[in-house]
Amino acid sequence: MRADDAADPDRRSRERATSLDPALVKAIGGALAVVSAFLEKSGVATTDDFAQALGIYATVSRGENEDEGLALAYWAATLRDVAEFNRREKG
Repeated sequence: MRADDAADPDRRSRERATSLDPALVKAIGGALAVVSAFLEKSGVATTDDFAQALGIYATVSRGENEDEGLALAYWAATLRDVAEFNRREKG
């Protein structure tokens, strides 16, 4: 484990997941961020809640299929980043 892994525990999952098919994995992550924005705007779920649920699903899925779990973990991390960005923007 590299020193910067401790500072960003999701980084390794993101790097591994993007090796599956970088363009597709990143595009789906972006699409999920858009969906989460609509869910939050309509009051259905916050981006944090969506990210947490996706992270749980990633953990469960990884036990059955590591690549699938890693892709899901990447998407959950993407949503956590979006949620953090939104918190900073709102001040």
